[in-house]
Amino acid sequence: EYKNKKVPEIGYLFQKAFWHQGYAAETAVACKEYAFNVLNIDEVYSIIRDNNITSQNVAKKNGMTIKDEFVKHYYGMDMLHYVFSVKKLNFVLEQLSELEEISHRAMMGEYIIYYRGKIAGGIYDNRLLIKPTESAKSVMPSVTYEIPYEGAKEMLLVDNLDDKGFLKELFEAMYDELPVPKPKKKKAKKKEDELT
Repeated sequence: EYKNKKVPEIGYLFQKAFWHQGYAAETAVACKEYAFNVLNIDEVYSIIRDNNITSQNVAKKNGMTIKDEFVKHYYGMDMLHYVFSVKKLNFVLEQLSELEEISHRAMMGEYIIYYRGKIAGGIYDNRLLIKPTESAKSVMPSVTYEIPYEGAKEMLLVDNLDDKGFLKELFEAMYDELPVPKPKKKKAKKKEDELT
């Protein structure tokens, strides 16, 4: 619970004999990927005590950053907790990090993803959708069309976000077929310039 609201939280509890063997990191990554890929959750959290450095390191390795902190009253004591979180956008961008020139722009609560200056797709309702190019369809093991928002053209759903190599191959394959951005319109000259 965070700010009196239930949030999707990644947590774990291991017997001491299983500490420092990588199970926490492996579990945290699997939970994050399940939350983003299967449950379509926008943001996941880990709420960790200030003296639990090992779990804080696990959260950081899982792409999380500190969002907030608060004091929780446990067993008659006040204990400081850090709130770590990661959003699906950050997860997707990390998965695309092997590509050069990946960028994004927020638009109406969603995110457009650019590859080398061309619109490749976006994150719509926590789904990665890309332009339906023939080369993209040939790389994807199965093709599922989804509409990003009402009235829009269908796009391809990318449901394999775990494989960075696949995502790199997919974006590189589709690049040549992506539409070239339209040139920006020149701003109208000032009225005083028109008078001269």
